[in-house]
Amino acid sequence: MEGRESKNSGGAITQLGLKDAKLSTEELFGSGDIFTEIGSYTLKIQPAEQKPIEDKGKYVVIWKQTADGWKLHRDIWNSNMPPNNTKIETEIG
Repeated sequence: MEGRESKNSGGAITQLGLKDAKLSTEELFGSGDIFTEIGSYTLKIQPAEQKPIEDKGKYVVIWKQTADGWKLHRDIWNSNMPPNNTKIETEIG
């Protein structure tokens, strides 16, 4: 990913110190050139000079077939973890 795409997709989480990501597709449905994927994830993150964090949650991705192949069209994810008071210091530019 480059430029705007990296800031708006997974690029920001990578800059936070992503160490491992596991995605599990639980449902896949659609037809023609649009498919929806629903799943869960586990992320292991370790920001610089901070303790490791594990996040678990769910996601929905809408895939669209284009002339260049299947492309991520829409994506949303939400953590299942409760908010905490851990402050992650980082600069995302």
